[in-house]
Amino acid sequence: MSEYETLSHEKFKMRFHVIFSTKYRQKLLGPIRDELMASMKRAESMQNKWSIEIMEVDKDHIHFLIRSTPTVCPYEIIHKLKQISTYDMWKNNFHI
Repeated sequence: MSEYETLSHEKFKMRFHVIFSTKYRQKLLGPIRDELMASMKRAESMQNKWSIEIMEVDKDHIHFLIRSTPTVCPYEIIHKLKQISTYDMWKNNFHI
């Protein structure tokens, strides 16, 4: 099995290591860890051009290893992750 992925006219292996941290590294993520992970997985399931290979949530930051295709910019991935997780956290915790 090849370590590269292929599409019709492309051969690639793209991985991004992304870290989200809380403001001032406040230790706020422990109590909402499972909810946050579910929200990130929901953002991933809304499309098919990138996927989360590894996600580790600590008390003040989250590590991601994200596999992507060349047609997606890293900022699009980050935008979608932040957009969906922010919406979910507000909806579930502040009842918007």
